Amino acid sequence: MKLKIRLYIEDDTNQSFMGIGVLWLLKGIQKNGSIRKASQDMKMSYTKAITILNNLEKSLNRTILERQKGGNNRKRTSLTAYGEIFLTRYELFNKKVEDFCLSEFDDFLISMEKDTI
Repeated sequence: MKLKIRLYIEDDTNQSFMGIGVLWLLKGIQKNGSIRKASQDMKMSYTKAITILNNLEKSLNRTILERQKGGNNRKRTSLTAYGEIFLTRYELFNKKVEDFCLSEFDDFLISMEKDTI
């Protein structure tokens, strides 16, 4: 057996706006300096990536990305200072939740091995 953990943050209307996929997208943007490249690496359409990022910023009521238009003079997209802090804290939060859940799951498995009926 193994435990699968899915962690999402929802807004007041119960719409999820942050989870592991958004985390991967932000990490890809951070690495590549490009929404298009990050979305391609994830095999996600650019339009879907933009929708996800707009939803994230709307839900947080904060700017996460410093977006600069492409074209011939392509410039990098980067995370704002707030975006960097948000990403770092979310990664830490996600890791803590995962570690806690895995530890509890191990305890559960051990207790089930002890209890034979």
